[in-house]
Amino acid sequence: MAKIKCLTSMEMRRRPPRLEYATVQVTFYFKDARRRDPDNALAAMKSAFDGMVDSGLLADDNKLSHLPVIMKVDRQFPRVEIEVTGEVR
Repeated sequence: MAKIKCLTSMEMRRRPPRLEYATVQVTFYFKDARRRDPDNALAAMKSAFDGMVDSGLLADDNKLSHLPVIMKVDRQFPRVEIEVTGEVR
């Protein structure tokens, strides 16, 4: 969801709004049903959260709330989806 909003803003030649407080829902789609540790999966997203700060989407990742990680199986199209919702101040 955040990616689509950022692309739309870039196409319009505007910067996306800088979020002061944000909530993130990360959904992992794996190609198999092996057991995985959700805490480690979320820790692997640290660089993505830092990138959101560097790009200007987030003011600071210290004010980022993480919802519980969702893990699903999609054998055809494994991926990670990041949904960002927040407040512009």
